[in-house]
Amino acid sequence: MKSLALILALAVATPAHAGVWDDAIRTEDEQAAQDTYDLALRVGDDHVLVANVEGGSTSERRQQLKYAIDAYRRAAAAKPTAAEPYFRIAEAMYSFYFEDCQVSLSLSGAYPPLRGCPDASSFSAPAASIVVEAWDAAESLAPLDPRFSPSTLSSVAPSRTLISQNILFDRAILNTKLGTTDSLIAARRDYEAILDRSGVEGFGSNRQVYNNLAETLMMLGDLDGAIEWYREACRRSSDPSTWYGYAVALDRAGDATIARKIITKLGVKAFQEFSESVAEGDTFFVPYGEQFYYFGLIAESLGDARAAVDNFDRFIHSGAHPMYQARAKEHLQLLTTAGTPLRSLPKRGFRE
Repeated sequence: MKSLALILALAVATPAHAGVWDDAIRTEDEQAAQDTYDLALRVGDDHVLVANVEGGSTSERRQQLKYAIDAYRRAAAAKPTAAEPYFRIAEAMYSFYFEDCQVSLSLSGAYPPLRGCPDASSFSAPAASIVVEAWDAAESLAPLDPRFSPSTLSSVAPSRTLISQNILFDRAILNTKLGTTDSLIAARRDYEAILDRSGVEGFGSNRQVYNNLAETLMMLGDLDGAIEWYREACRRSSDPSTWYGYAVALDRAGDATIARKIITKLGVKAFQEFSESVAEGDTFFVPYGEQFYYFGLIAESLGDARAAVDNFDRFIHSGAHPMYQARAKEHLQLLTTAGTPLRSLPKRGFRE
């Protein structure tokens, strides 16, 4: 049997859990706030779990999601310096509205995604804004939180599933789809942060960050920057969408000859692969109408003047990216005086 002296010695030598001391020095108001915070987080988590129950209707699950978000916001109000409530708001909303249906774990792995699985063509701007604002708030409170590290991005395989495990990347995608100047600038900032924190060569086999940064810069009107990053992306990928983006950037910068050579070299098969990617939502364009510039330039380069005219005309009437409207009109002027198309191509993709 241990002596009382030894037991006391061990007790002194063993440090108490930090929470014990925290509780001891808190004022009554601070303790009450902590209790409210802890309870609100638990209530929010419980509503998320209820929302995941199999068989529940979409409206029921959406209501549970609302209850969860309200609870997390109460937690944030009780403890304004805590980032965790904002992480949970973002994760719950993201998993319900945007998480790929095939992904089996949420970002933190704390609970399964809500699996709202909306149709890929239906983008909820209000939901995206809530997610982005929550991540922004979390980052302002905890900028060094490892969840903002790009370390979970794969440098081995450019898998969408692996890429989607990174907050910076997902926030950039949502900001891109929101499509405002401010949101595009924020998306650019996240892509640059990923590359800065990981090192450019750390993404040697993952072209997606380079490609998306280039596309974002083109959307912001920075063609020189877009071309530079498209070159980096093309060094790492044979994906048609990357090369078509590079060609469009070159064309808009006035280098139509090289742009046509790139598209001609890719050929009809690459066009078919690209058009399928667009149709399935794997490749998206912001705002709506931007895709018609791509299809117009591809059709023109491959010799289908009729489809080129149709798509450039649709791009102009869509109002997408006014800074590139004049260039589209130049194409139209050349095409409408060029005569008969050189050859006929499959129309799938050139026209919707």
